[in-house]
Amino acid sequence: MSSAFTNAVIAQRQAADPRKNVFVAANAGSGKTRVLVDRVIRILLAQPVPRPDKIICLTYTKAAASEMQTRLFERLGAWSVMDDEALVTALDNLDGHPAKRSPEFLARARRLFAQALETPEGLKVQTIHAFCERLLRRFPVEAQIAPGYDMIDDQTRAQLVEQIKSTLFAQALAKPEGMLASAINAAAARNAQSAVTELLDWACYSSHRVIADGGSAASNLRAHFGFEYSDTTDSLLRAAHSATDFTLLRSIVADLNDKAANVKLAGVLLPMLEAPDDFERFKAYYEGLLTKDGAMSAALSTGPDVGAVYGSRNSKAGYGPEGLRLLELNENLREMAMVELTDIIFTLAVPAAKLYDTLKTQRRLLDFSDLIEKARVLLVDSESREWVRYKLDQGADHVLVDEAQDTAGDQWAIIDALTAEFGATMGDERTRFAVGDEKQSIYGFQGAEPELFLAQGRQTDLQNPAAFEAVALQHSFRSAGEVLKIVDAIFKECGAAKQIYSVPPAGDIAQHQAIRTDQGRVELWPLTRVPEGGEIDNAWDAPVDELAEDSSREQAAKIIAKSVAKWLSEGQAVWDVKAKAVRAMRPGDIMILMRSRSDVFHAIIRNLKKEGVAVAGADRLKLPDNIGVQDLVSLGKFLALPDDDLSLAE
Repeated sequence: MSSAFTNAVIAQRQAADPRKNVFVAANAGSGKTRVLVDRVIRILLAQPVPRPDKIICLTYTKAAASEMQTRLFERLGAWSVMDDEALVTALDNLDGHPAKRSPEFLARARRLFAQALETPEGLKVQTIHAFCERLLRRFPVEAQIAPGYDMIDDQTRAQLVEQIKSTLFAQALAKPEGMLASAINAAAARNAQSAVTELLDWACYSSHRVIADGGSAASNLRAHFGFEYSDTTDSLLRAAHSATDFTLLRSIVADLNDKAANVKLAGVLLPMLEAPDDFERFKAYYEGLLTKDGAMSAALSTGPDVGAVYGSRNSKAGYGPEGLRLLELNENLREMAMVELTDIIFTLAVPAAKLYDTLKTQRRLLDFSDLIEKARVLLVDSESREWVRYKLDQGADHVLVDEAQDTAGDQWAIIDALTAEFGATMGDERTRFAVGDEKQSIYGFQGAEPELFLAQGRQTDLQNPAAFEAVALQHSFRSAGEVLKIVDAIFKECGAAKQIYSVPPAGDIAQHQAIRTDQGRVELWPLTRVPEGGEIDNAWDAPVDELAEDSSREQAAKIIAKSVAKWLSEGQAVWDVKAKAVRAMRPGDIMILMRSRSDVFHAIIRNLKKEGVAVAGADRLKLPDNIGVQDLVSLGKFLALPDDDLSLAE
């Protein structure tokens, strides 16, 4: 047994110690679910004997909750039929302290499975949304909601969003010069109609935050950047025009030459000098010196006079006075663009969110964000909070939080309220546990802040240092060392961690250690080129539902398919973990992971089949997008209205 494996097991047992409040920063593949299951079992085996219904396990997704509950019942179920010797070994491995187990203790361990099954409502392994829903159904009057409410489904929610969109558009058409119409036009101009649709969808999904922050978001951002209320993009440009030193700029005309940078400068500078009062020529001058990504050109240092006035970050003297002025103007305009875009967003989002909440109230509906917000208000802000906490305090002795890096601020407020009295008296054995991986936070769009996970750990430590343990699970049972080195390089050496946190992760968690000793390999393939004319999503000359032949995405799919086919035809060697031997690669050894079921996803499957590679294909499909379903819908439309020639043609 390797020292890495031993250290990993010791860390897992330390994290599962039921006597302490523990916050675990865990790498992917380090055994987070195992630690959770071990901790629950060790709590159930503790003295005095706890009740299973006093253990609350909260996770972020139904899949994670189901996985944890399945593992827990599998372990306890296996114990219920073990002989004494096997059960003693299992118990010794659980806490790492071999001991003589009494017949009574072994009998109790065997009864845990039946005890967990017979517990009213079972062991509380659930998502935080499910917990909040159960809480609100228990205290509807205190939460000020209508008893018997229903949860909104995706179809109803989509219908409400469309209704809100139609209502807002009607209001905008009624007042074409109003703020709402201007905001819709400005949003649509940035990304066609999808921008408005996506914005309204986000506003409805995040209605509570939008309503709370919408009135002050733009003004707070304006104050942060130091802008006056009357400042606009146009006023900033006009102020810069008025402050232009035309005498200085005329002094460099003789120094302009045929170098590319100076030719570009001359093309916008000379017309402005001919008419210094013309604001449009000043705008053309400023915009003409920008690069494609909106930054100031760094090549304006050719010639001694030009270099002295404009300069470059690459020159020894740095930027000159005009270069610095234009850089400052560019930065101010970028900041003002953020302010104005924020104003546009919330001009649309706030009325959409309010209308969404009104429609839900009329239909007695709640969505997931309502569950969190109303549960938080019930436990933290309502007049009944002490009564509700008192009732809940009788039902929770241990709170365990999985995927803690994706837990948002309002959700942490709920957890804090549940555990506020833990450790209030000497000998209080109630505990709080959280496990998460800061690098795997993917729910930022729902308000998740990985830093809160670290802050919660520090807060718990300050409240009761003697009963707190911070554990880092750095060993990975899943990936080879070469893969883990790439992850470390991205997060540590490439600075990804600094982009996520204002403070470094606890215990320098960016360092991974592999348990596996077999060889791994990471290849970075070159990007495929975009066609000169740009990508065409639906080319006329492409087969139905396929990408154009010269599409960069189609080319990438072909490269992947040909590479896989080559590996298989060459019989590249792989290590068979079960057989503990080297064998030739099979199609089932290869997994291709995609971010979404996009056109690239289908292109890869199609090209793999062309190469003769056995591929599992899409394991699910969207019914409305399936050609057979679309044919049936068109048939139904035609039967309902025989004059519908388009449906007949389809």
